[in-house]
This record gives sequence, structure tokens and C-alpha cells, in this order.
Amino acid sequence: MHIRLLQAGDVTDLVDMIYDVYGVQEYTHGSPGPTVEGLQRTIIWSLNTPEAAPTFVHDADSGGLSGFLFGHVCDTLFGDEKWFREQVFFIRPKHRSLPLAQAFVDAVEDWCKEQGIPRVELGNGVNQDARITRLYRRLGYYPVNTVYARRIV
Repeated sequence: MHIRLLQAGDVTDLVDMIYDVYGVQEYTHGSPGPTVEGLQRTIIWSLNTPEAAPTFVHDADSGGLSGFLFGHVCDTLFGDEKWFREQVFFIRPKHRSLPLAQAFVDAVEDWCKEQGIPRVELGNGVNQDARITRLYRRLGYYPVNTVYARRIV
């Protein structure tokens, strides 16, 4: 399974998949999920600076994209080491399989090794899907912390 970095021609399919992640077809400011402007900024950021904000994609056999994994490279508080932090990992339900999910993780790890990034953080979303937990543990990942957030403005 070939996982590759996002290209300009993938943008429409990527936006469609992001809408699928949140289960809504149209977004407005203040609604659940990302705004159109936020999606545009994130996609442009990924296309223009894949070394800082890569998006990994997989082509479906039937055309379009079957999945994507977006993350960003960040600094740590503990020296000059960089981390890759996954933000969204989604595979369309009809394409979900252990080999495809593992291929995404393998592609991220290979990319991080090429970039000299020694740490990868993968999330399990708000639902804490047991299948994702099993996959990550099978691949040698372990839980570290839980993040909590609140909008204050």
C-alpha cells in the first residue's frame, strides 16, 4: 500500500473526507468541526510546508482518496528535539483495514526518520476507539497523557 504526501490535485478529495470526519456537509463559523477558512489555511500550510505540517494520503482503487493523516512538527520543552504530532487520522469506513492503518503509521515513521524527528505522537480521538488502541500498542506505542481543552473566548 502506497502512502504519499498530499499534492495540490488532492485538495477537493481531502476536503470531502474532512467533512466526512465531522459528519456535516456545510460549515459556518461557530459550528462543530473546522471552518472553510480553517480548512483552507491548514491545507495550504501542508502543501507549502510539508516539512512542518505533512498530510499523508492513500489513493483508493476506485479513485479519490481512501484516507489521510495530518500532523505537524513541533518543538519540545526538553531541549531542541522535534516531535511529530498527529492531529487527524481518518480512513473512509469502506476502506478501513489493519494493513492500511499500519501503512499510514509506517509512512509517518519513515518520513520522521528521514527528517531526523525521533518522536511520534498518535492520538485516538475523543471516542478512544479500541481498534486504534490495539493497533498502536501492537506497533510499540504507549499512552502518555490526556489532553484537555476549553474555549475561553
